[in-house]
Amino acid sequence: QMRTLVTLFYLLQRRMPMAEAVSVSTFVALWMVGATLLASGDVWPRVPDEQWSDWVGLVLVLVGSFLNTASEVQRKWWKTHEENRGHCCTVGLWRLAMHINYFGDVVLFSGWVVVTAAWWMAWLPVLMAYNFAFHQGPELDEYLAKRYGDEFDKWQRSTKKLIPFVW
Repeated sequence: QMRTLVTLFYLLQRRMPMAEAVSVSTFVALWMVGATLLASGDVWPRVPDEQWSDWVGLVLVLVGSFLNTASEVQRKWWKTHEENRGHCCTVGLWRLAMHINYFGDVVLFSGWVVVTAAWWMAWLPVLMAYNFAFHQGPELDEYLAKRYGDEFDKWQRSTKKLIPFVW
């Protein structure tokens, strides 16, 4: 998947250990292959009249991919400007939610569930949202609060956590 390659080879600001690269690549490959097989109807029977769900799912996949990738690209480009060094990125999509990239992943994977009509797979985006809201998000917030201090506190008071305009 192009989005994963862009993340791994362009956006990632750190060296990724081989074990992490293999596990992430394996997960993405299995998910993509599995979702494609489910969507085909060869593995899981599809209800033929659910064509509307294909379009809804496709929109969710595209919007989720955009939110995740575009926000990361915006932050990367923003950080290349000297005047932004040492500051917290709070512009562009980052004004909508502090963890807009995580929200994009939840929307993206929700789209795959809708496209495949494998509703029993809805546990994955639900688990992702829970993890982002109550584990990864708060851990990142703690790190950012230490790194950026008052600047982060101001952003945190004026910006939703995960879901734009909601929470």
